[in-house]
Formats: sequence, structure tokens, C-alpha cells
Amino acid sequence: ACMYVKGMDAAATVKSLGLACAGERAVLEQPRRALLISRTPKRPEPGTPWVRAVAEATRASAAAGETLVLGAGRTPFDAALAVLKRAGGAALVVLEAAPDAAWRAEYAALLPEQHLLVWPERKDVEKQSVENGSRQSRDREGAVPARDVLLGKLADCAWAIYMRKGGNTAAVAEALAAKGGGVDFRFAISDFRLERPDTQPIVLCAATPVNQSWNFLTHYTREPDGGWPDETRAAYAEWLAFGKPEEQRDACAALRRILSMQRILGSGRLMPAREPMVSFTACPPWELGELMRWRRGLARWTFRTYGLAVRREALQALGARAVRYAAEAELKELSREERRFAQKH
Repeated sequence: ACMYVKGMDAAATVKSLGLACAGERAVLEQPRRALLISRTPKRPEPGTPWVRAVAEATRASAAAGETLVLGAGRTPFDAALAVLKRAGGAALVVLEAAPDAAWRAEYAALLPEQHLLVWPERKDVEKQSVENGSRQSRDREGAVPARDVLLGKLADCAWAIYMRKGGNTAAVAEALAAKGGGVDFRFAISDFRLERPDTQPIVLCAATPVNQSWNFLTHYTREPDGGWPDETRAAYAEWLAFGKPEEQRDACAALRRILSMQRILGSGRLMPAREPMVSFTACPPWELGELMRWRRGLARWTFRTYGLAVRREALQALGARAVRYAAEAELKELSREERRFAQKH
């Protein structure tokens, strides 16, 4: 159960923490429950256990007339906002900095009607210590991100979805419990798998050509890390929260989308200055298997077995250029235009 702090006292707490705010202050007049979830897989899908848990916990708070206290910029928080908006609930959203025009435009379609945004007025405060935090958190200089600390300080109680032992969220839960706030594990999940395929993707080729030229450049598709390149944050969150489990976004779905749109959209996620680019390889399909390896940091294979091959001369006429591989020091000397076509050796 929530040990409810009345709205007037909550407003004083917001002020005492040095927070600026914008939105409906009325959300402070009702019990406030934090949503605690440590981490999620890089490519979540509708219907997975943690997505269901977040949705069920969010709907329970909305039905009980609670304000859900959560952050912004993480997929589980976005999914919760999508559910909260449809359920007519209230949100207290903790930001790391003042929302600018770009942030407001990105979140305009995602925030529920009843919401209050809060953020630290002091830009130099990036991390805060957590009293009664876990030993592992204290060993890591006793600090967790300010956003997570504020979730615990602004909430009366919390839903525990998944908390990594010794992690930041566990420290926040301990601090919340220490001040008398209840942590409800009703919707908690024990764990989730960050899956690596058991076997390497199989590249099938009718025959291995001998002395055959390959005058094509190939764009191999893969499952997206988050939304599609042209998808809004709100649309992605709604797909995750309300989509059907069979609506998987794998490499084959990416290829089907390209064919239906008659267009390949660039991505800037791993590009310099995050400028959208489209990557091709001159490697012929029968040599692709030699380049297949698991990239642990990205939790994916270097290539999937779906792609679209275009004649080299056609792409060059459209401005395609060979990638230049260089040392890091050399990359820093390149102009912005040249840097787009260069990668670290």
C-alpha cells in the first residue's frame, strides 16, 4: 500500500529538491507510484513478459487513481506512457534537463492529458547519492543517475517490474522502502533473456560461382533497434504496448517494408553525428558466410540473410561512394561531408 504524502507536502518536496516543473500540478494531489525496471532487451516485442507487466501495472495505477512516476527516454517508460494515455491516467515525468522544443514535439503525441514534467534546475548536478543504497551501488561511488534518484524521492510507493540485483533501480527501491514507501512485486518478472541465436544464420547459395564478377551492391536488412527509421516515438510505443505478439519486426519484415515503400530509409544510429546513411556491401552473397559473426556489444549478427542488390553503376549515379577506412586521428581531420563516408579502421 502507498503511504500517501498529501499534495501540499509533495509540492514542497518538489521545491526542496530544486526542481522546475511544467504541466498539471494536480497530479501531485493523488498517490504517486514509481515504475521500477532496470533494463530491457534491445529489441523488445509486443506480448513479451516485461511488456505485459509494464502494461498491467500501468493500468492498475490508472484504475486506482494513482499518478505514475516515471522517467523519459527509455522504452519501458514510453510504453507505460502509451498505456497511461489510453487509460486516462496521470503521469509525473522526471526529465534530466529542461524540455526543449524538439523534446516537446517528439513527446507531444505520447504524454497523457494529465501530466507534470519536472527537471533539475541545476545543470551541474548529474548524479546524486542514494542513502540506504545497495552495497554494489555504494561501491560504484555510491551514485546513480539523478533521474532514478528522483523517481524514489517523488513517489510514495512503487511497482517493481524487474530489478537487477545490486543495480541502480534496486538502490532506489531500498531508499523508497527506508522512508516507508511500499514496493509491490505483484507484476514482477523473475528475469528475461538477452537471446543469442544458438546457431549462425545459414546463407544459402545455389552454387559457388568461379571467376564470376558481381556488379551489384547489396543492402542487407536486419531487425531494427527500436522504431523504424521514419517511425515516431509515440507510434513505436503504441505498437509495443498494444501490438499483436505475431507482429515481429525481424530482418524479413524490414525487407518487406522496403519493398512496399519502394524506398530504403537511412539510419544515423551508428553514424558520425547521427546523420542518416544507407550502407551497402560489394561482397558477393557466396562470400557472406565468411563475414558472419556475433557482435556482442550490439547483441546481433553482423549480417542477416535478407537483402536487396542494386547494380553498382546505378547507385554510383545516385551518389554512392566507397567507404574510406582510417585511423581515429585521421578521421578527426576530415570535413563533415567526408566524415560521413569514412569509418574507423
